[in-house]
Amino acid sequence: NNHLMLFFTGVSRFSSQVAESQIANMGNCLPQMHELYDMAEEGSSILTRPNIPLEEFGKLLDRAWHNKRSLSNMITNNEIDNLYKTAIKAGASGGKVLGAGGGGFILFFVKPENQEKVKNALSKLTHVPFAFENTGSKVVVYQPNGFWLLPMSDELKNNTKIYVAGHKGLIGSAFIRFFVKNDYTNIFVQDRNKLDLCS
Repeated sequence: NNHLMLFFTGVSRFSSQVAESQIANMGNCLPQMHELYDMAEEGSSILTRPNIPLEEFGKLLDRAWHNKRSLSNMITNNEIDNLYKTAIKAGASGGKVLGAGGGGFILFFVKPENQEKVKNALSKLTHVPFAFENTGSKVVVYQPNGFWLLPMSDELKNNTKIYVAGHKGLIGSAFIRFFVKNDYTNIFVQDRNKLDLCS
């Protein structure tokens, strides 16, 4: 946790379109896909072997990013490339755009002593503090006394008011299909032009 920094790029995109462009180009990218597959094993080794410096994970993220960006011309753009270069220059050792790419959130691996420099260098972006947790996917449920988090394993009533974030993306749209299929009647969503993540 203490080596990772998450930022909202301010760049909006339809992740499904980015994913479709990657799938369409898959036949031309088999070597890159095999390399990304191998990198997952390498990353696991770095994180589970105490004799390997954690900094190696940041370097791996950097290699993976340069590999991933070759999968489709929609994964990155000049704005994202400049953000990435700025973070690296300020002290990040690697990073990646989360999800399909093309915008949204970007994650950097940064030694704790360099994090203030990276935050200052990316001061135009929204820094999003976060922590890993082990309870799995949750649904945000609205009740008259406020919002609360419900583990997916808990039972929901069909008239429970449910907000689905990213309802046009891969995961959000899957949640919508699940709820509709199972006769949930009180689902609400918000289009990105009405949802301000920066204020």
